[in-house]
Amino acid sequence: DLDRLYLLTALICAGLLAAAVEGATLLDQTDESLRRRVDQLTAITHVARELNASMNLSRLLEVIHEQSLQMTRADCGTILLFDDSSDALDPRVTFRLGCPVEEPLTSLTRQALVRQEPLLVSDFESDLLAPPHADVRSALVAPITQQGKILGVINLHSSSPNFFDQSAFDTLQTLALQAAIALGNARRFHEQTQAAEQLKNRATALARLAEIAATTNFERPLERSLLAIASAIQQATPFQIVLLSLYESESGLLQRMAGVGMSDETLQELLSRKQPLQSVQQLLRPEFKIGHSYFIPADQTPVMPADVHSVVSLHATDQGKTASTDWNPEDFLIVLLEDSQGQPLGLLSVDAPRNNLRPDLATLETLEIFAAQAELAILNHRRTLEMKNRIDSLTSGLQRQQRPAERARPARRP
Repeated sequence: DLDRLYLLTALICAGLLAAAVEGATLLDQTDESLRRRVDQLTAITHVARELNASMNLSRLLEVIHEQSLQMTRADCGTILLFDDSSDALDPRVTFRLGCPVEEPLTSLTRQALVRQEPLLVSDFESDLLAPPHADVRSALVAPITQQGKILGVINLHSSSPNFFDQSAFDTLQTLALQAAIALGNARRFHEQTQAAEQLKNRATALARLAEIAATTNFERPLERSLLAIASAIQQATPFQIVLLSLYESESGLLQRMAGVGMSDETLQELLSRKQPLQSVQQLLRPEFKIGHSYFIPADQTPVMPADVHSVVSLHATDQGKTASTDWNPEDFLIVLLEDSQGQPLGLLSVDAPRNNLRPDLATLETLEIFAAQAELAILNHRRTLEMKNRIDSLTSGLQRQQRPAERARPARRP
């Protein structure tokens, strides 16, 4: 009986001890879960604070990247942003932050793009999948979506299999949402900034037009009138380089008359060279026409005729284009100057925009307003020359008629 009592006591003690160990384990797990949850909430709060404090998209994405690694304890990760005008299933990467990979769009990223939802790979080896790069065993990927459109993805990698749990999965979804908010805010800010800039440019354009109209003088040399218009275009639009050419109907050549934004040496080289309008018109294909302007992208430029003369702008420094809206140094923007019957008067060309962007409709409209002013200046100059020639001709004819009459008049006697 005593042995049975000892055995029963031992069993009771073992049960109590097991319960105590299990309770301690559960307490540790609960503490760890609570600590992780607090860390997650702290990190999300930090990201939200950055969203409210800054419009710098690169900085916001850096914060999201850092917090995603810290909260999930991942070894590395990547944030990719896409060009929203490219193919949704094979997008062009415009921004990349994080660990180096051989191919930005891994098979896991492409799956997430197709399914449009977060994906988890517990073990690349057991699932027989190619990892993003060496030493990666498990990964998480979450699309950055806004209004049903994928703007980018966030990838997290770990060197351990089965590393990411549901908590990490939920955390990455939350950060992807924060990234979408950051992108939306940045784009709205950019749109508002552009709208304000357009209004400012329109006001500047109207002011410059008023100045040109106020200083209009039919006796003013055409070169000075066109130079004033070129300077006004430089001030009222983003373009730093402006060149105006006059069409010579007798020779069919374009003579550059005025330019701004270039060195004196470059400008003199341009002014000293003429080029056939017919050769330039080979570049002005219908598919490039927007209103009265012709925008010719660098990657679609036709073969340049040998007798078309151009120089490389000192402003044309390619710093690695990241979007289809960026200006390429080899882009062309030309406005053909014509009279009311569509006969050529000259050419307006611009280059090197300060904002490094290809022109929008508002910019093209402003250019065409100044182009109309240049057309008016050329027409007035021609009419003035025609009137002077007619006056000179009439004066010469009158003088010729007066000479015989003066010779036939008898001399007066004293």
